[in-house]
Formats: sequence, structure tokens, C-alpha cells
Amino acid sequence: MRVHNFGASIADLNTLFDPLHRGERQKSKSAGLGLGLYIAKKILEAHGGELEVESSDAAGTTFEARFPVF
Repeated sequence: MRVHNFGASIADLNTLFDPLHRGERQKSKSAGLGLGLYIAKKILEAHGGELEVESSDAAGTTFEARFPVF
């Protein structure tokens, strides 16, 4: 499953899935705790799947969730 947008790219992909991590731009706009992507990735991994992201100014941002086939 893929989700894509053409908005601004994500600057720090290395820490994106870290718990309690929130991007600088989002701190003033969101009351979130920075756990959503961390939890989503851990759930997928627990079921044998993967959650990955690619992001650039030219191509936009794509999140891809891969689910195992049993």
C-alpha cells in the first residue's frame, strides 16, 4: 500500500520513525506526541511487514507499507 503527496519534502528521514520525534515545522501546528509513525512501523514489523518512506522536493513524499503474504 502506498500513500503519496507532492508537498514539501521531509528533511530528516533518519529519525522519522523514532518515538516522540516531531518535525520542526509541525511543533506549532500539532498537539500530537510523535508516536504515530513509530507505532505504525512497529505493528507492521511485528506482523512481518515493513514501513518505508522516500521524500524529495522534486518527487514529493511516498510512504509504502508492505504486508507479508501467508
